[in-house]
Amino acid sequence: MKIEPGEHIRVISWDMDGTLYSSSAFKRCLYRRWLRYCWQPSVWRDIRAIARAQQMMQRVRAAGGEWPGYEPVLRAQAQPCERLWFAAALQATGPRPGIPETLAAFRERGYRQIIVSDYSAAYKLQALGISHYFDAIFAGEDSGIFKPSPRVFSRICVEMNIEPAALLHIGDREDTDGVAASAAGCSVVIVPEGEDVVAAAFPG
Repeated sequence: MKIEPGEHIRVISWDMDGTLYSSSAFKRCLYRRWLRYCWQPSVWRDIRAIARAQQMMQRVRAAGGEWPGYEPVLRAQAQPCERLWFAAALQATGPRPGIPETLAAFRERGYRQIIVSDYSAAYKLQALGISHYFDAIFAGEDSGIFKPSPRVFSRICVEMNIEPAALLHIGDREDTDGVAASAAGCSVVIVPEGEDVVAAAFPG
């Protein structure tokens, strides 16, 4: 699908994981680092903390993004472990091809750009070297509401004082990004891994 912001679009929101960088390339870098240090007991403690938090997030998403059993403490335990391992892996991975050019072009055109992610994203943007393109970050784990719940985008539109129709969301997953943004009345474009971001952003 092509990314073609109309005149009514004022804000472009980006999903973080899998959209701004390749998930498969990131996982390869992460696993290589884990193998390098796997003899240390602390590595396995970190992996278990991350795994427990990921399993909980899968249940949250399966429940539609709002689940009474969400445990912030599991996310809090996993966050330091993720920053320790993920930041280095992201530096090695880098952004998806075409992402920096697309972000720069949208910024030059006057669009406000934000991150809408289920997870903390500031350190990831810094590791990728693209944090300067974004005006704000909205992380689901801060509010306890996650994609695919449409309330993710409804709350953002209220905070940014815009109508849902003025927001275009770009993500890599129809079952989370697509469902949440569309149900909230926002425009959405899905750019799966492997698709040319530049070609999608600037057709022709």
